[in-house]
Amino acid sequence: MTLVLQQKVSGVLFDLDGTLVNTLKDLGNAMNTSLVAQDLATHDPEDYKKMIGGGMHRLVELASGGLGDQEQLLNGLLAAYGRRIVGDTRAYSGIHELLRWLRRSGKKTGVVSNKAHGMTVDVVARIFPEAAFKVVVGHRPPTPKKPDPTVLIEACNSIGVEPGECLFIGDTDVDMKAGRRAGLTPVGVGWGYQNEERLLNAGAARVVQSGNELIELIGYMSGADTS
Repeated sequence: MTLVLQQKVSGVLFDLDGTLVNTLKDLGNAMNTSLVAQDLATHDPEDYKKMIGGGMHRLVELASGGLGDQEQLLNGLLAAYGRRIVGDTRAYSGIHELLRWLRRSGKKTGVVSNKAHGMTVDVVARIFPEAAFKVVVGHRPPTPKKPDPTVLIEACNSIGVEPGECLFIGDTDVDMKAGRRAGLTPVGVGWGYQNEERLLNAGAARVVQSGNELIELIGYMSGADTS
């Protein structure tokens, strides 16, 4: 997909983990707690960058290498994470300022995550109590997870924006593929869990390195005031 710099931008949807918030330590600690309970090897927090993005079932599969009781591992992960869901989780630098600018410029915003729906709503409410997101949605079976485009198309409908007028901001190849398949313009962030090359190879129209750069990009595309 080619980035159309003068396209109309009416909406901006965001991934959550690795895009708006750094959840690496809390998720990693919770997964390690569950692994220890089954005498399985644990991982350093940085190792989890390669495992996050496909949802909790996928995280369990990758972290365990398929060993142990997968259902018990999942239940242990969910229990440990639920006890400390925002213990060390923080918004990335510049995100609060970005969201304030989007609100001032009249863009409709939302969050679309592969994290379980209830957890997604909980994290967003705790970290961004002031944010006026029009939609916040996590994984809700039987709706398929990203990179299936269904949830992004539904989110666009919820906020009243055509996919062609909406950006999807994410940090993984899953996000970039989902954005492309749904007809949104996918924009990668360089501060998340995957590198720029991987994002571009997955279809990112652009990769930004800061919240300010994203403000400048959206402002330039839509002719909005970035001050």
